Amino acid sequence: MEQFPTARTARWFAEQRVQAVGRVERLARVTSRRLRLAGLGLAAAGVTAAVAITGCAPPGGIVTTHPSPSARPLHAALSVAKIGCDDSGGTAKLDASGSTGGAGPLTYAFTFGDGATAAAAASTTATNHLYGTNGPFTATVTVRDASGATATATATVTLLNLAASPTSVTVGQSVTFTATGICSGARIDLNSGAYAGDYVGEPSAHNFSVTNPYTTTFSAPGTLHYRAHWSEINPYSDSNLVTITVTA
Repeated sequence: MEQFPTARTARWFAEQRVQAVGRVERLARVTSRRLRLAGLGLAAAGVTAAVAITGCAPPGGIVTTHPSPSARPLHAALSVAKIGCDDSGGTAKLDASGSTGGAGPLTYAFTFGDGATAAAAASTTATNHLYGTNGPFTATVTVRDASGATATATATVTLLNLAASPTSVTVGQSVTFTATGICSGARIDLNSGAYAGDYVGEPSAHNFSVTNPYTTTFSAPGTLHYRAHWSEINPYSDSNLVTITVTA
């Protein structure tokens, strides 16, 4: 019996609906597979991807989260600079601004190495300190971050250091004196002989101001002692002792 046109039309629509559902299911499977592969690629790159697909949800259904980057390791740094020197001593600036890394705000706690009370931890990266004697002293900064991690750095503080090169010479050979430290400058106030510490009887025992560095020669054999100083009044303003041996 010949079917009525309405029945044929209904069957055609039913077949089309089945075919459409099949196409949608295939598209969903392909889309899901592609998204899984994309998720693997993102995971390999260090990105966490959460994929949510409902029916034939478009790729816009991807929810991607980026983990917070880890804090860099905490590193402490400490430098020393001259503020000024006078009869009371030398003032040094201890600077930890070169410290890096860590999580959150940092605090800085300084110790000075001369027996003075340590400075309380604070957010300030630098502090000044007066040293009354020559040193050397070992200053320390302890840097702490918000997580409680700490790092330390040290620096040597010397008010005045005297060096000579060479220290063993023959008559007529040159010796160069150089002063360094936070109380050094363009000139050196040198003490020799008795002025350098009770070395009585040395030739040319005296106190004199010369350029820094200073080069000289010796005309006779002997053992000579030298210090530098930054104050004529402060008895603790002397540098270390340098001994020069002169032979014929």
